[in-house]
Amino acid sequence: MRARWKKYLHDLRTLPSDLRLAWRHDGARGAWDAVASRSVHRVFRRGRLVVYAQPVAAARDAPPPAGVTLRRLG
Repeated sequence: MRARWKKYLHDLRTLPSDLRLAWRHDGARGAWDAVASRSVHRVFRRGRLVVYAQPVAAARDAPPPAGVTLRRLG
């Protein structure tokens, strides 16, 4: 919990300089992105993403579960 508050305080301290840079490079859109990533997006960010990677050659062929049919879209 304490690490989260440190992150928020760091974001508040760096926001003015980040806003200036964003405005200079991308205008209003960049400024909005700088503010939104620190506020609105944090409120609505919920999901987690886990990616498992393996070489295709190491993947085994497994039949689909019972009752599942795989077909090409037509």
